[in-house]
Amino acid sequence: MPKTQKELQDELNAVNRVLKEMQTESDRAVAVLVGAEVDNRLLALLEAFLFPPQKKSTRLLEQDGPLGTFSSKIEILYRVGLIPPEFHHDLHTIRAIRNEFAHKGVGLSFNSDRVRDLCRNLIAAESMRQDMFSKSEDMRAKNAMDSARDRFMNSAMMLLANLTLLRFQVCTSPQHWRGFFRDRKQSEQ
Repeated sequence: MPKTQKELQDELNAVNRVLKEMQTESDRAVAVLVGAEVDNRLLALLEAFLFPPQKKSTRLLEQDGPLGTFSSKIEILYRVGLIPPEFHHDLHTIRAIRNEFAHKGVGLSFNSDRVRDLCRNLIAAESMRQDMFSKSEDMRAKNAMDSARDRFMNSAMMLLANLTLLRFQVCTSPQHWRGFFRDRKQSEQ
């Protein structure tokens, strides 16, 4: 977990570099690489929140472990209350978009029906768009935000930044068991 404001700024700068690099990539590269970056941020958040593994611990967060998949990381973060329902929704949508590009044939783009429909369902992008244009009637700017790729990139930017900030703020689960065992030992004496 980052310890200083400089470490947080360095991580946010890394997010900005990733997103800036994505501007020149193909649609397939954008979807797959953003998916990988989001998956990495989810893993980092879980690692910051959970106890470190013991020598005989299971491979909980490893690729073949119970929380090794993109989907399971999203679910556990939501179920323990670390991400809100809107993030849960958009993270699963980004995962679905990533899967479309990673597992479908050539020729897929953000303008393909299935991908475009998924992008239209990104809550964060729509929220950002409404915030940006609630006071402005610049139709050119409004229309620029309507592309599926832009919606995907804007949602990814918002999610990556917020997951990074959350990782900075989260602390390891409280060690309730210490008090429990201490209280039991004292009551037995």
